Amino acid sequence: MSAPTALQRALLTAANVLIPVAVLTFAVGFFPYKPFLPGLAEYGPSVYGSPPDAPFDKVVFMVVDALRSDFVFSNASGFAFTQSLISSGAALPFTAHATSPTITMPRVKAITTGSIPSFLDVILNFAESDTTSTLASQDTWLAQLKAKKGGKLVMYGDDTWLKLFPETFERADGTSSFFVSDFTEVDNNVTRHVPGELRNSDWNAMIMHYLGLDHIGHKAGPSSPNMVPKQIEMDGIVEQIYDAMETQPHLQSTLLVLCGDHGMNDGGNHGGSAPGETSPALVFMSPKLKEISKGLPCPVAPSRDFDYYEKIEQSDIAPTLAGLLGFPVPLNNLGVFIPHFLQMWPRGDDQAQLLLRNAYQILQIAEATFPNSPFQDLSFLAKCDFASSAGDELACKWLKVKDSLENGVNKPPKAELIIDQTLEFCQAAQEVLSSTASNYNVTLLIIGAVLATISMAFAITVISSSLFPTSAAGVYFALLTALYGIMMFASSYVEEEQHFWYWATSAWFALLFVLKSRKTNVPRNVLPVAALLLCHRIARRWNQTGQKYAGAPDIVHSVIMTHPVVLWSLVSITYIHLTMRIKTHLTRRFPRTSQGKQLQTFAVGNAFLLCAVAFLFKLSFTARDAPELVRGASPGAMAFLESLNLVKLVRCIFIGSTVGVGWVVLRENAEGKGKSGGLIVDALHDFLALILLTQTRASNIPLFLLFRLQQHYLAELNPSPTEHTLTGLLLAHTSFFALGNSNAISSIDLSNAYNGVSGYNIVGVGVLLFVANWAGPIYWTSASVLGLLDAARWSRGSKALRRVMREKEREKWKEVQRRDDAAAAGGKVVAAVSEPGHLPRLKSAVEGVGAVEEVEGMWFRHFARLTVWVAAGVVAVMVACAVLRTHLFIWTVFSPKYLYAMAWAVGFHLVVSGAFGWTVWRVGSHGMVIQASSARATSPIGPMFGTGYLSPSTASTPKLVTNTSNSAITLLLLLKIVRVLAASSCQDMVGTTASAAATAFVSEECRASLREALVGMTAPLSDQCQYHTKRKPFQAPDGPSNEPLKYSRSILKMHFKTAFVLTLGMVIGLAAGAPAEEAATKTTTEANVPNKVAAAPEHTCTIFDWLGWIDEACNYNDATGMHMGAHETCATYCAEMGDHAPDCYDARCKQRPGHYGSDGQCYCPCGSRIVCW
Repeated sequence: MSAPTALQRALLTAANVLIPVAVLTFAVGFFPYKPFLPGLAEYGPSVYGSPPDAPFDKVVFMVVDALRSDFVFSNASGFAFTQSLISSGAALPFTAHATSPTITMPRVKAITTGSIPSFLDVILNFAESDTTSTLASQDTWLAQLKAKKGGKLVMYGDDTWLKLFPETFERADGTSSFFVSDFTEVDNNVTRHVPGELRNSDWNAMIMHYLGLDHIGHKAGPSSPNMVPKQIEMDGIVEQIYDAMETQPHLQSTLLVLCGDHGMNDGGNHGGSAPGETSPALVFMSPKLKEISKGLPCPVAPSRDFDYYEKIEQSDIAPTLAGLLGFPVPLNNLGVFIPHFLQMWPRGDDQAQLLLRNAYQILQIAEATFPNSPFQDLSFLAKCDFASSAGDELACKWLKVKDSLENGVNKPPKAELIIDQTLEFCQAAQEVLSSTASNYNVTLLIIGAVLATISMAFAITVISSSLFPTSAAGVYFALLTALYGIMMFASSYVEEEQHFWYWATSAWFALLFVLKSRKTNVPRNVLPVAALLLCHRIARRWNQTGQKYAGAPDIVHSVIMTHPVVLWSLVSITYIHLTMRIKTHLTRRFPRTSQGKQLQTFAVGNAFLLCAVAFLFKLSFTARDAPELVRGASPGAMAFLESLNLVKLVRCIFIGSTVGVGWVVLRENAEGKGKSGGLIVDALHDFLALILLTQTRASNIPLFLLFRLQQHYLAELNPSPTEHTLTGLLLAHTSFFALGNSNAISSIDLSNAYNGVSGYNIVGVGVLLFVANWAGPIYWTSASVLGLLDAARWSRGSKALRRVMREKEREKWKEVQRRDDAAAAGGKVVAAVSEPGHLPRLKSAVEGVGAVEEVEGMWFRHFARLTVWVAAGVVAVMVACAVLRTHLFIWTVFSPKYLYAMAWAVGFHLVVSGAFGWTVWRVGSHGMVIQASSARATSPIGPMFGTGYLSPSTASTPKLVTNTSNSAITLLLLLKIVRVLAASSCQDMVGTTASAAATAFVSEECRASLREALVGMTAPLSDQCQYHTKRKPFQAPDGPSNEPLKYSRSILKMHFKTAFVLTLGMVIGLAAGAPAEEAATKTTTEANVPNKVAAAPEHTCTIFDWLGWIDEACNYNDATGMHMGAHETCATYCAEMGDHAPDCYDARCKQRPGHYGSDGQCYCPCGSRIVCW
């Protein structure tokens, strides 16, 4: 794999710079800030004279956030008093249709201006400090009331009103609408002002916006046990205000309006276009309404589409309040006066005048929208039967009104006709103008799409040589990209995008099975692929998402919600598994001293404490938000859980995880000499998983256990780098939808956006919100980088290893056979320590496979493939939105999809996959990088280790040149290669002969040198090469026996990497300075094997002397009583068969008696289990 060129680097950089530029450019053209007519409307002349008197002079406007229609009108409602007013005729109920996006800021704009807000308000809605969204210079019913003589307004509740209407209110007390963790105090802060303001007479509008009910929905859904009590609380406020209206003189002509800004779906969220989200309740209340209403039955039977009583548009509130309170209709209004209230004026001309003033205002907008339509040409009436455009049809309806007005207006029958015709025009204009395409900036749309296309072209150019090869992964990637782009043009597929990823992932797993089975034995691949498909099947059924199947049965609602014991059992298993992994990370590399044991105990305690706090937080969080999931807990336990400070608990988790990662980094850098990047990223992945669990709903936590299983079984298949990239891409998107997300704004989960936050902070909450909703993709980004690091190690070692093994094993076996024959005959054997060509061939083989360029090139191509995918997806979404900008579902389907595409491209690709993924890769590949330079070329193998290697010397005691940038992984790979070469020079027999031969072939000087060098390092030999408890004492060169170190197998296996990172570094460096012709020769016989042989004169230690000593010192096997270090039968068999390691391990190692340990595994130095390379 060649290194990326400077041109390729520049192209990929440019591609990723162009992505956010293209996305933002297109967004400015697609989500323009709609122009509004400035100033305030004024009463104009009317054929019916002066405006009629208003029946009300004050309004109490009470907004209950997310007040869905059934919350007020159904049998299950807690609004008993409100329902009694409806039954008595003192209240008129409606279902107010709220157009998408159904979130607070655009809905408040619609309510106050009567217009259709821009979809860009979705973004502005989350900007707490946003000032560009102000309505201070626009015409609203608040501005009209304030403009009236002596007009004063007061406001309490959601501070969205304060942002929209700065310096408008005489008195105000705002609360953040995004701090969803609280649904008690946030409402108490509003209610405490009500009694005092009801006694005041200086205001003519009091606005209250309650947030608690919406917060309950976000936290636990509309079926939460807290929902009805909150409704009862709100109904009590209504009763308090209505009683004051009846008893206090200054409130006699007050109108009370109860409404929701939007509804909520079955998950408690909103923002989309589902019936529950677009159907808030609306109730007008006053004792005066009994004059025009005899009452309606209430409560009423539930409605599937949440349509109770008459359905009106939410924008109708503005002109209705204008008529009832006596001020002009706002300039930008598209709403229609609600006909039911016309009866408040007995005279027909008054009724006609109200509607005509409404119609004149809408006519101005219609003429500006359709400048070519003849709204003032009465002669066009004759052609109305042939009208072909929406503008002409609308003009015909107005011309009928105009014709009636100009042919006698003072006759009562004529007034009734005017009323009917005017209502028909107003309602038709409302429908047409509300659905008319926005004033798109087509130039910016084209520029954005072109920039995205250029970005895609740059990325494709970078990997053009590897994108469309014979590789099945490359072909599948190209097919996936093409199908995804086509899918973006179908609204149904956009709404149900999760099925595309579910099917694509299943097909890829099946294809992966076929690809791997062609190279290895089929049975070995059956279990991993079957497990992957099973986990995938469970994950896709965990949450039903999208639009069509959103309410279908799934595992969460059918099993988890109904059986909390199952939920918490799975959650406990997930946390226990993570606890054990974190414990392992925190307890690695402690010295075997009393102080080290104390530190290890301390680290274990902290690992368990950290995960216990995380589990306790999730219990306490769920007990408050969804107590039905902890039913069965004792009152004492519930009281304890509810008494915990959630903010402090989460901060402990975040800080503890950060400290844990820092601890691992410091320990690995100090004890591992900076060569344990792989161990660091493993720890980082697990601490990241703990944070992601904290940011995930309790019902979704078991999914991460499935993700862990999938990660494990994917490793069993040993995917190639391209396959890793594709698999990570598929699982990132699959996990996004499996966690309950969709392409609808309503699926955004706000419940975990305030973990650890005591007050609203846009940056902190924004990050937490993103992590909570992209937890699955973030997990798989980290996991895919870990898999890519494993693939890098395979690709760096396997080719060179197999080439060297095939070359040397035949020579080795001939030598072994010759020695065995000679020993049987009682003769003497002279074995060459080394052959002159071995080391150059080893150097050439390894350097030909792995170097700096290969490591960097692998990540470079991985990120380039992801860039191709993101750029292609953005291009497809842009073109679809531009082409379908007049589509009926442009604002309900395609616009939300573009917002998600923005988040995927900028937030996920650039920040998570790019910045975070690159960081993980750099840490994990630290030490894998080979930096060859002429300054370090004094040794044939020295340059393989960067600036840290053993300087060549002919002295008996080597000097260690240390540097923390040494490569742990490269050393481990070289160990495998060196052991193959060592087999041609060291005795390789069985039983005691092998032990004796290994000892006999090592000179006293070599063993003494190595012993002295090891003792001088940061960790003694005893810490690096663990002895078994049954091991015979090692005979040192001076004769006395050393005490055996009695460590358990678990500690032995945990430290096997550390042992060879340090030991083999010296081995390679020493070997580099040893001329082959100076190697000593030694003899042995079967009958008499000495423990100690004389060294050749002026002996210089070679790599094979050192390996012989290591074999004798480190690899005594308890079960077989033999030394396995130099015993290469397993590796030889693999090399001869030409198969990968897993096949050798599974199918062949166990078939050769004596070549595996007591647990049936092959062993390498220090007893660690390996898959035979």
